[in-house]
Amino acid sequence: MDASIHRSDERPEYPVGLSVRAERLRVTAPGVFNRRHRGFCRSLLKRTARISGVRSACIDLALHGCILQLDPDYDSRCLARDFAHAIRTATGTLGFPAESAWDALIAFPGNPSARFWEARLAKPMRLDLRLPDDPRTPVDAVLVAEQLARLIGVRACRVGFWPRRLLIDFDVSVISATDLFQDSWNRWDAVRAAGAT
Repeated sequence: MDASIHRSDERPEYPVGLSVRAERLRVTAPGVFNRRHRGFCRSLLKRTARISGVRSACIDLALHGCILQLDPDYDSRCLARDFAHAIRTATGTLGFPAESAWDALIAFPGNPSARFWEARLAKPMRLDLRLPDDPRTPVDAVLVAEQLARLIGVRACRVGFWPRRLLIDFDVSVISATDLFQDSWNRWDAVRAAGAT
């Protein structure tokens, strides 16, 4: 399904492409999801991560896309309403400076607020993933890197230096940065949970 956002004079402002498949919604909008609007993108993800049925929300600037990972039983009507509201609310931050430079940003639901991970594309097929530092539950980053290195499409994964990072070399034709984010989070969360017991 394709759509466009128009001004009153009917000239297209931001071309938007929508793609929906099982448990994933992708919105492509080059006029919005770009490096000039990093502040807006972060604000949008912060709001989107609070929507019921959203497991994660990612913006990949290389793809000019916002990708939502959804629960299997999500309500499409409520999701559309709440996501549209998040976009309207976040537009007040257009033009705001970004807190940091990133090429891909992902937000996960958290209590009381969303938890963010960010990454830079060090080169076209290397994701430089910045890791959160949780002093309450330290995570063995080497163990996470070893698990990620076994994923199909990942050529290598190693732990970088300060600030704590994972450097992931991957085949973009096999696995996307968004999927790497999600897999990294799943493994990070599992290792963290195991360490907390």
